[in-house]
Amino acid sequence: MRSRPSVTLGHRPSRLRVGEPFEIELTLESTTDTPVDAVNLVFAGTELRDLGQGYATTPHFEQRSSLGALQLLSGKRKTLRASFDLPANTPPSFKSPNSRIEYSLEV
Repeated sequence: MRSRPSVTLGHRPSRLRVGEPFEIELTLESTTDTPVDAVNLVFAGTELRDLGQGYATTPHFEQRSSLGALQLLSGKRKTLRASFDLPANTPPSFKSPNSRIEYSLEV
């Protein structure tokens, strides 16, 4: 039976700055030989406002990267890299009782 690979994620630089690129490094490891159809990344910035009966969502940006297919061999590691730009007009992360601005990287 195939196993789901474990994923370790890192990024450089450690402090992100608007208008500058940053590098993502993913390390995949599996306990069995495992074909991987694709590794897709979604980097997004979103504002959420509490309306009392749910949230209103305003996307600030979304960037995608697909790292393609690969074959993981049992007990071996595979490191993949991608680069994203934090747009120059991106607001900083923010949290208050009624709203927040958050950023996510989905693998």
